[in-house]
Amino acid sequence: MPSPTPRQRLSNIAVVGAGGFLGGMLRFLLDQVAYQEVPISTLAINVLGAFVLPIVTAWIINNDQLRLFFTTGFISSFTTFSAISGTVVVLSTTGSVWLAVLYVAATMLLGIIAAVIGSAVARRRTS
Repeated sequence: MPSPTPRQRLSNIAVVGAGGFLGGMLRFLLDQVAYQEVPISTLAINVLGAFVLPIVTAWIINNDQLRLFFTTGFISSFTTFSAISGTVVVLSTTGSVWLAVLYVAATMLLGIIAAVIGSAVARRRTS
């Protein structure tokens, strides 16, 4: 695959940005409408994104800009869980089941550790 020209790169950035804007706005709107004591909207959004990402990726293989708009832009801003799920599926279907399990564990553990550290830093800055 040839390297994109500077103009193509700029166009790709704009396409991802537009998709990201729309995906983020849809997530926000769904959270506003459906949020409850237990964040069921977040669960539903993550599951929907994990379901839709491989379908869109398989259907849009010949149009880079559409693929970027929907995968990297729209779905990724709608949910980051879809990217994690997609990576795990690729790892496990290519024979790297243990690596997929390690990836899930590392994602969860490191994400929680980073959130705890980030919270501590935020508390120190505001005290």
